[in-house]
Amino acid sequence: MNMETTTQTPVDFMQLFVEQLLDQLGFAELSDESRQPYMVQFIAELERRIGLALEAELNETDITALNDLLASGEVSADQMTAFWQSRVPEYDSIVNDAMASFARDMQQTAASL
Repeated sequence: MNMETTTQTPVDFMQLFVEQLLDQLGFAELSDESRQPYMVQFIAELERRIGLALEAELNETDITALNDLLASGEVSADQMTAFWQSRVPEYDSIVNDAMASFARDMQQTAASL
């Protein structure tokens, strides 16, 4: 699943990715109401995995800057993306790898059911 990110916000991009993944996993026939709990859970897990992968790339100075940013109050998805892109040179690659790994894991889980 390789999707263009230049015209979408990070949240829109993840939502679209998860919607397509759910379709691939056989959830296409579910109503929007029935899909919503899966969307919420999948997006939360994807955000967690991406965050952990990116955080592993930070040095102490970057971690302090991240903590300061988060402590500053409401942080938008665009602000978080700008932070990660400025601090993690391989941002795009890491995010793509985390998304591909998540998709594989979900496909394997679905296949075992």
